[in-house]
Amino acid sequence: MAKNDKNSFSNAFKATTIFGGVQVIVILFQILKSKAVAVLIGATGMGVLGLLTQTSSFISALTNFGLEASAVKNISLAEASGNKTYLYKTINVLQRLVIFTGTLGFLVCLALSPFLSAIVFNNNNYITAFIIISISLLFIQLTAGQYAILQGLRMTKLLAKVSIYNAVSGLLVSVPIYYFYGISGVAISITVSALLNFLITFYMTKKVKIKKVPFSKEIFNTEGRGMIKMGFLLSMSGLISIGSSFLVRIFITRTGGVTDVGLYNAGFAIIEGYVGIIFTAMAKDYYPRLSMVSNNRIGRNREVNQQTEIAILLLIPVLTVFLLLLDFIVSILYTKEFLPSITMIQYAVLGMFLRAISWSMGYLLLAKGDSKIFFWSELISTMYVLGLNILGYYFWGLKGIGIAFILIYFLHTLQIYYTTKLFYKFVFDKQLIKVFLIGTVLITVQFFIISEFEGILRYFIGSIVCLMGIIFSLKMLNDKINIYSFIKNKIKK
Repeated sequence: MAKNDKNSFSNAFKATTIFGGVQVIVILFQILKSKAVAVLIGATGMGVLGLLTQTSSFISALTNFGLEASAVKNISLAEASGNKTYLYKTINVLQRLVIFTGTLGFLVCLALSPFLSAIVFNNNNYITAFIIISISLLFIQLTAGQYAILQGLRMTKLLAKVSIYNAVSGLLVSVPIYYFYGISGVAISITVSALLNFLITFYMTKKVKIKKVPFSKEIFNTEGRGMIKMGFLLSMSGLISIGSSFLVRIFITRTGGVTDVGLYNAGFAIIEGYVGIIFTAMAKDYYPRLSMVSNNRIGRNREVNQQTEIAILLLIPVLTVFLLLLDFIVSILYTKEFLPSITMIQYAVLGMFLRAISWSMGYLLLAKGDSKIFFWSELISTMYVLGLNILGYYFWGLKGIGIAFILIYFLHTLQIYYTTKLFYKFVFDKQLIKVFLIGTVLITVQFFIISEFEGILRYFIGSIVCLMGIIFSLKMLNDKINIYSFIKNKIKK
């Protein structure tokens, strides 16, 4: 590996580990919260929580104009230009826009509360709940604006602190509310958590030295129009994606019941929240970093390939261990009531590995600012996401959702690869393909072991596969960045 490539890989890995370490701390608090919520409100309560959260996400996507994503790119480019006045004016534009979009989201949810209760729950019992969570939409969008500033400026340490403080506040707020109010406290918990998240993020953003500049109508028109133009199609893409997930939950509610929605939410909370920490960790620095080299074909290809390889090497040991210990993980995180979700999660893990590739490539569309391509790409993928999830659940229940997850990310990987190859001349490194194939074999073998074997034999053979995955990932990382020295330096600090 060339020296520049090695330094680039090392920087990407360092950024990933910073947020990865933070996410581990966040997960510890989420585990405590999940366990408490599972005990206090059960699978049915988790179903209500999921439906209310998904509805608020849908309305947020409808009204936020994609500002959080588009603003990160604008702020990153303004920061890279070295023109501080221009940077401060760009931030000022964003701050004004999120007040408008947040207020819009609040008013839309408030006005549609009776309609939403009837559509989502098929009754009028949740009108008050939707009125309460409408307030959260204002705070969510204001928080998104502050978060975009920190991410665009690559304030990694402040972002890390925000993640931890928000996780702690979520635990401290939710548990007492659910204890005293049970399922009736779900909407209150969502809204109070959103308020605290905003206050924490606002306080941390104040630590960044952002000078006040006179309001510029010219900058507001040019930058604001640019953010909204790109963000609008991004928000439409997000709306389609969230809307698809929303429809799947409604289909499950009508076909299987709210309890099945709770199992579905719990399963994907584990997949997205705990296994998905690798993607969460990478996204914080990867997107602005990729945006800076988006016009350099060699540079952007290098960034995508390196970030994909890092994701795969981290996922191999995580997923092999996760599959082996999944029964214990579900029991610890939730209660026995949630055990029926295990089979769905096992299949979804295989799809999660494919996601490492499509996820890394997908950021190219955002970094390039090609909102039209991104929109059509999301529209196409949403069609098969919705169709496969509904067919999977209809024929095989929750297990079918897991199988659909594999097929979805197989198709999505092919789709994004040919899109980026056509428009940006993206190509995979041979080394990346080799690492991916070895990882695929290890994870697939582990899947069949936990499916076909039981008792001591299952854990004995599964442990061997885990060990092989750990050794392989460590060896590959050591060849590139001397991982052992990296770990020693971290321990010394």
